[in-house]
Amino acid sequence: MMWRWIVLILLLGMNSVVAVSLHPGQERFNPLPAASWAFDAEQGWQPEQAWDAYRGGDFSPARQHTLNLGGVSRPVWLAFEVTFAEESPPGRWFFSLDSPLFEQVELYYLQAEGWYRLPPGQIIEPLSGRLQNSPRPLFALPVEAGAAHAYLLRLSGAEAMLIAPRILTDRALLASERQRSLWLGLYFGVILALGLYNAMLWLVLRDRSYFWYTLFIAATAVFFVLMNQLLSAWWPDLSLRVWSFLVTLTKMFLGLGLLLFTRHFMLTVQRDQVMDRLIRYGIWLAPSIPLFNLLAGPQLSVVFSALLGMYTGVVIITTAWRALRRGFTPALLVIPAWLVLFGSLAIFVSMYLGWLPYNWWTAHAFMLGSATEAILLALALGYRIRSLEAERDNLSQRGKHLLTLSLTDPLTGLFNKRHLTSALKEAVSRSHAQGEPLSLVMIDADHFKAWNDTWGHQAGDEVLHSLGEQIRYHTRDSDIPCRYGGEEFCIILPGTDRDAAARIAERLRGAVEQMRFSPQAEASAGLTVSIGVAQMAPGDDMYSLISRSDRALYQAKQQGRNRCVVSAPEAEG
Repeated sequence: MMWRWIVLILLLGMNSVVAVSLHPGQERFNPLPAASWAFDAEQGWQPEQAWDAYRGGDFSPARQHTLNLGGVSRPVWLAFEVTFAEESPPGRWFFSLDSPLFEQVELYYLQAEGWYRLPPGQIIEPLSGRLQNSPRPLFALPVEAGAAHAYLLRLSGAEAMLIAPRILTDRALLASERQRSLWLGLYFGVILALGLYNAMLWLVLRDRSYFWYTLFIAATAVFFVLMNQLLSAWWPDLSLRVWSFLVTLTKMFLGLGLLLFTRHFMLTVQRDQVMDRLIRYGIWLAPSIPLFNLLAGPQLSVVFSALLGMYTGVVIITTAWRALRRGFTPALLVIPAWLVLFGSLAIFVSMYLGWLPYNWWTAHAFMLGSATEAILLALALGYRIRSLEAERDNLSQRGKHLLTLSLTDPLTGLFNKRHLTSALKEAVSRSHAQGEPLSLVMIDADHFKAWNDTWGHQAGDEVLHSLGEQIRYHTRDSDIPCRYGGEEFCIILPGTDRDAAARIAERLRGAVEQMRFSPQAEASAGLTVSIGVAQMAPGDDMYSLISRSDRALYQAKQQGRNRCVVSAPEAEG
């Protein structure tokens, strides 16, 4: 069995005779249903006084397998008798309490000469087989087959009190410890793996969400180390008061880890100022948990931390819900994770305060819930990476689209003059640096004003659009076709000399000459273009290259249009 917490359940009932018979083959049993208990009214009973009070009918019967008394300031006495059968299983017998939350545990055994206090027992370490002190109350019982043995158990402590005793053989005790080690190993294995995974993500991605989640995972692990008294292996003299303070410290880091993780994971600073303010309130209140433990004591500290936990849970779940409504899809996994965590915590606290019965499920609810929540949040964090990457990709694509729109002529689909200026400047610099040829082609639609006057501006726009399609068709991926203005176009041809550029220009001119348009019903018309080509010379800059190609275009116009003129080599020298 794992750790147990205490619930406030006051059992009232009729007095009963206390006796338990151990049948042959039985290796473990719980004596509590046949026991009776009472608070130490005088706060100083000796075993003889407690036994007299029991025999006088001042004890109440314990009819269940667990006895939950909550947080009490008075010591508790438990009286029971055990009869070992003649053919009881061989080996040593032990009395064990699962809960370690007691300041003092004393087990008395009635002998002929009076009450004898039994010394604490030791357990066998499951892996090494060595004897070691038990982190939970444990006593070796004297066994006399066929005889009835009377016992008194005295418990005291400032923490909540849970009584779940067992009487079992050494073999059953060893099996129980192995089972407990197995479950704890599985739990801490999951927690350790997820903690290391998120720590590595934080180191690689530098996203503080993963750092705060790692803090939460680490605080969760420490919390259950304390709750299972695993610290006793290194700190055997740890007092219950110091232990209680350490538990409140882990609660503080649990709350801080959860709130700071939520703040960064949900991006509340940028997206939800209202919930961000409520989260900051919780962050400021979290350090008061251990302070409250020091000033008010463990019992009131439990109530205070439970209230603060409820506030944290409501704020975190509300933040996730609001984020989901805004379209933050990782919240689809975060919300179930938080519901599991805070639901299990509510069960745990309700059991502790006596609102729910104590059993294996309520006692282990928070541990099971925290493991489930850790796995779900790990999935949510992974999904968040994909979501943010998709969001960044969308923003990048949108930015590229907006950039394209800002650099593109909407009518022809070619680059505009703004892009021509920057692209040509860059192409000239690269050509000079690498010694590669660079050519520029200038294109102008012949008699375009007359076309507009005859057929209208809408027909003229259709012609310009078709010219843009032809220019794109006759250029390569490395070329940069642009609309220079009005009916003028140009093409930047990196790595292309004048002869290759002239061939491209001539193919384009011929293709345009073959085009037919229908500006009106049953009307057909054609259009030609004049083209000037220039190759960059050693002394050229962007403006001189444009000027020479423009002069070649002017010559094509002067020579009768619908032709391609190449700038002479001597003009480039």
